[in-house]
Amino acid sequence: MAETRVLPVGYRFRPTEEELLIHYLNNKHLKNDAEIKNTISQVDLCNFDPWDLPEQSKVKSDDQEWFFFNELKYMKNKRCNRKTNMGYWKITGKERIIKRRGTDSVIGTKRTLVFYEPPHNVKTNWVLHEYHAFDQKVGSCQSNIVLSRVIMNAEKREQKLKTKASNIVEEEEVKCEDEPCSEITGCVTQATTEDAIIPDNACVSSERQQPQVIDYEILSSGEQSSVAHSDNENNNAAEATWRQDADMNIEYFWNLLFSSIDADPHAEFLNSVLAGDDQLYVDSGHH
Repeated sequence: MAETRVLPVGYRFRPTEEELLIHYLNNKHLKNDAEIKNTISQVDLCNFDPWDLPEQSKVKSDDQEWFFFNELKYMKNKRCNRKTNMGYWKITGKERIIKRRGTDSVIGTKRTLVFYEPPHNVKTNWVLHEYHAFDQKVGSCQSNIVLSRVIMNAEKREQKLKTKASNIVEEEEVKCEDEPCSEITGCVTQATTEDAIIPDNACVSSERQQPQVIDYEILSSGEQSSVAHSDNENNNAAEATWRQDADMNIEYFWNLLFSSIDADPHAEFLNSVLAGDDQLYVDSGHH
């Protein structure tokens, strides 16, 4: 268990990358332990899983990041061992060069790693920034002692998930507004009963509806009787109108016929009409 140091209220240990490299890591290489002994502890990151590292930090705070010195250990294949008890650290992205502020002088490099858990290689919220000091005499990073910043991105990850879920909901709402009603589940396109209630948020087509053709085969017996009764009433009304017109025409014809006979008893065209209809012959004097 590392010796802990509690910062006063309102204080935060948030050194810049330049301060981490020039002050802390360089003093570590120079073995000036008096300058850094109460701030950053040295641990073997392979012996701890990331969620166990906060207890090893000398500085205790509510910030979700912790700082450690770590000595890299290389295997026979010259690859660095980054395995822990429950997973492994994996390098992501490219190595970034860090320069002294306001100059082109290189003071170190930075690598970013993410912690994965087997057996399905699940990516976790734990991130590690690994800082390597640059040796100006040699022109490269020679020491195996690095400074590691361990970060827990739980809040950031949750915020991303919430944002993603919110975007999905908004896309679905826009899709419902853009698509035709006939393709949207829950939209009302045709009333099925006389008492059907259309929801307030239902999509209703504004196009003019064509007259509906009645299919008697799909109607119930009661509906068929109702439709048939309506059709019979319409047919009876039409027939009554036709008969009334026919009676008026017949009456008008006979009135015209007899008035003509009275006016001209010898009219041959009238006698021929009567003879052709009733096989009767009307001569003069026989009305």
